Amino acid sequence: MQDWDLTLFINVVNKDLAFRNAENNPQFAVGLGMGLGRMFKYLPREIKERIYEKIKLNPQFALGLGIYLGRVFTYLTNELQENLLELVNVNSEFAEGLGYGLGYVFSLHTKEVQKQILEKSEKKY
Repeated sequence: MQDWDLTLFINVVNKDLAFRNAENNPQFAVGLGMGLGRMFKYLPREIKERIYEKIKLNPQFALGLGIYLGRVFTYLTNELQENLLELVNVNSEFAEGLGYGLGYVFSLHTKEVQKQILEKSEKKY
């Protein structure tokens, strides 16, 4: 096995292990969600799709993911922002986390950005 094959194998095993731990440990699930939310913008599409599936199954993971996605919301693409705002209508734990994260950093933004956040949050998806 080449070095990069081994690295890829270890990464896949670790991801599976992390998600399995999240299924049995709610505190770990929140933390894993927060960590992945913080770097979500940079993750490959297939990992993002897997994360979307996991938030349907694990409310604590959804909460943690929403918290950090809310905190970095203004740094995300408009398309991703719209997708996340659609999720709040179907996943209450994600909605709680996203709202918390948005509120946590709200006062740090300019009035213009605050206005944009409020307009997007009032829009029906």
